[in-house]
Amino acid sequence: MKAFTGTEEFNAGGRCDIRNAMEAGRKRAEKLDVPFGRYFDHTKRLLKLFRMWELDANSSKWQSMLIVSSTAVFLTCNFMLGFSEMMKLRIAPDLATAVSCASTLWLHLIGFVKWIYLAWRVRDVMQLVGLLEDCYHLSLGNNETDEDYSQLRKEMNAARKISVRFSYVWVIGVTYGIIHWCLNPLFFKWKLSRVDVSLAMRDRTLPYESWSPWDLNRVEVYGYVYLIQVLGGLASSIGSVAYDIMFLTLVIMICAQLGYLNYALVHKPHSYPTMTSSEKKKLTCVLLRNKLVRSKNHHDAILAFLAGLQKVTSPVMFVQCIGTIGILCLVSFEVMTMKLKGDVANVTKIWSMVEYISSCFAQLFFFCYYADHMTTLGLKISDSTYSSGWESVTDDEKNSASDRKSIGFIVREIMVRAQRHVQLTGGPFYVLSLRTYRAVVGAAFSYSAVLREVDAE
Repeated sequence: MKAFTGTEEFNAGGRCDIRNAMEAGRKRAEKLDVPFGRYFDHTKRLLKLFRMWELDANSSKWQSMLIVSSTAVFLTCNFMLGFSEMMKLRIAPDLATAVSCASTLWLHLIGFVKWIYLAWRVRDVMQLVGLLEDCYHLSLGNNETDEDYSQLRKEMNAARKISVRFSYVWVIGVTYGIIHWCLNPLFFKWKLSRVDVSLAMRDRTLPYESWSPWDLNRVEVYGYVYLIQVLGGLASSIGSVAYDIMFLTLVIMICAQLGYLNYALVHKPHSYPTMTSSEKKKLTCVLLRNKLVRSKNHHDAILAFLAGLQKVTSPVMFVQCIGTIGILCLVSFEVMTMKLKGDVANVTKIWSMVEYISSCFAQLFFFCYYADHMTTLGLKISDSTYSSGWESVTDDEKNSASDRKSIGFIVREIMVRAQRHVQLTGGPFYVLSLRTYRAVVGAAFSYSAVLREVDAE
């Protein structure tokens, strides 16, 4: 790849036309066969499957009907399950029953909200992905050497690998947890049948504590209610998993963009190996100015994407943070107040609770860790800009005073913007970071201890 001097993307005044830069990046992506879709298509396919992304125009009518009808069935079951849990919570006879019901209600409510919210703001999510694609094309236009392109490809491939691995692990882990939880009543019935068949016939336990207006002693009614609970539980997991994968993929991809921008800004003396020292000295000012302008536009595009991401995801992340505190508090209280027995039913329930708490810990940790990493990379832009080699521009006849002044102005502008914290928040109260993670976990266990004291009285 020959040295990129910016002649294709800069006008006579030396200012970048962003549209031309994006178009040049698009053409380069086509030429190198590295479209943005290869990094995001795995997430897009998942969102399309559950009507959280607009279907392609060439999609068959049967496919559209199947997706819409299955979405309607899942959401209806999720709503019915949540409503029955709220009714049960209202008439709960004791604190233990109320806590057991409230903990699963939080889970189903969060999954329902995430699914509905994604379906409602699908166009905004697609626009966000479009802004991220623009960032990618601008980063392609910021390549000056083969080494730069290799670094960009390395950053994006690493981001895609993390996203794909998280998608598989999260889908399998959450689905296993829901199915395991829902199979517990059937497992208990099987264990009772080994002791006394009549006991198993009288057992009508359901996966979740809920109120039912129907007579569960009838086998067919029990089967229908059981199926609704299973589908409702799966629906909440689908909503949560799809949103989590979408959110983390976007954050991981923008981290890759920030990582590459830091790399591109830092001055590399070994660049342009085919140029002589006199040619390098002659082009120093022009190349540096063009690189800084391209980097500034790339940084502006990243900030525009993050502003959109913050606007779209902040309400749901507020619900997520509040819900996580509630779930950890209630489930940990339930685990601490359980009486340890040797029977299989008690051991299985404790194991399900441990899985539940572990998934809540992991979910919030992923959000906070990558949001914190993004903030660190955003602040590092200022240091990388300072190391861009601006001091190497010397006073000679080739470098006019206006060029040197322009370079100094761009350096200061990027550094000032980069010193503002790039943060993602959950509503007006929570900033997603590792500090917030520690605070949320600590608050959850503190509230759990208070509940235990109340129960002891």
